[in-house]
Amino acid sequence: MRKKCILILCVIVVLLALTGCKNSSESDEVSFTAIVLENNQTHLLVEPEEGSAELKSADRIMVSVSDAVLINSQDADIEIEDIESGDRVQIYYDGLIAESYPAQINGCQKVKVLEAVSNNDNMAEKIVFENGFYRPDFDSLPEEISNWINCSLEISSVQEKIYDGHRFVLVTEGRKPSGGYEVQVEEVVEGPDGLEV
Repeated sequence: MRKKCILILCVIVVLLALTGCKNSSESDEVSFTAIVLENNQTHLLVEPEEGSAELKSADRIMVSVSDAVLINSQDADIEIEDIESGDRVQIYYDGLIAESYPAQINGCQKVKVLEAVSNNDNMAEKIVFENGFYRPDFDSLPEEISNWINCSLEISSVQEKIYDGHRFVLVTEGRKPSGGYEVQVEEVVEGPDGLEV
């Protein structure tokens, strides 16, 4: 009788150990998609995308990436410097979110860049419209123009500014409740009464 009890206890212990292993491996698979708001080299401030359970916890999450694997959309290793504000990423973590503001994830195992903003910018730089209109690289803009753009990002509007003989037209969508929104200029036509964008 005693041997049977010991055998049953051993079987129960083994089953509990296997169940614990299964649960820990499942927790490694927790992930969500987000838009990177800031990269400070050791942490990423991200905004979870609409529909994710993490967005219900907080609209801003600080993710520690010191020990995380960083990869691009082709699963090639990248450096933390390669992740930029505006990138769409997949965050893999242990399922634990510290309740603060912004919320915090310290158990991040992997960050995968799904869409890099630099790829979108490279495409945008190639867009040259008829009659000499084009989309300039943000880093090459004069300080007055880049400040004007940064001050206008929160509002939905179409504005223009003449600077050093050039006409700058700014189209902004404004602040939205989540990531995933964008504005694209597909055509610019100069008419007798002005520009049609």
